[in-house]
Amino acid sequence: TSINPIDWKARMGLLKQMYDWQFPVVLGWDLSGVITKVGKDVKDFKVGDEVFARPDIYEDGTKGTYAEYAAVKEDKLALKPANVSFEEAAAIPLAGLTAWQVIVDRLKVQKGDKVLIQAGAGGVGIFAIQIAKHLGAYVATTASAKNAEFLKGLGADEV
Repeated sequence: TSINPIDWKARMGLLKQMYDWQFPVVLGWDLSGVITKVGKDVKDFKVGDEVFARPDIYEDGTKGTYAEYAAVKEDKLALKPANVSFEEAAAIPLAGLTAWQVIVDRLKVQKGDKVLIQAGAGGVGIFAIQIAKHLGAYVATTASAKNAEFLKGLGADEV
C-alpha cells in the first residue's frame, strides 16, 4: 500500500465533510500484490497474478488498503509490469489517476499546449509532467531547486 495526503488528513479527522466515518476505519487508497482468490465472474485475472489497483472506497471507511488482504473489483485492477516493484506499483494508482483525470479528462491537453504543473516533485506532479509531455505539451512546473534536474529528467521544459 502507499500513504497519500488523503490518508493522513482522514486520520486527523480533517475530512469529516467528505467522509463521515465512525472510527476505527481502515485507511488506504492504493495497493499492489498477488491475487490469492478470484470471484466466479472474474474473467481477466487469475490466482497468482501480480496486480495493482485503486479500489473503490466504501461509505463506511472499513475496507481500505492498509490490510493484509483487500477485495478489489475486476475493473479496478491492472496487471503489474514485471519491471515495476510492488512498492513502486503501490505508489501509482491514486496519484497517477488524479494526474490523468486532470491532464487528459478535464484539461484535454494536446500537442502544442502549454501546461503549468504546481508542485512538480509531488506524487501527482510527477505523473502529470510525464503525461502532459507524452501528449506533446510544453511543461513548466514549480519545485525546489534541489528537484530541478529530476523534473527535467521526467520531461519538464521549465522548472
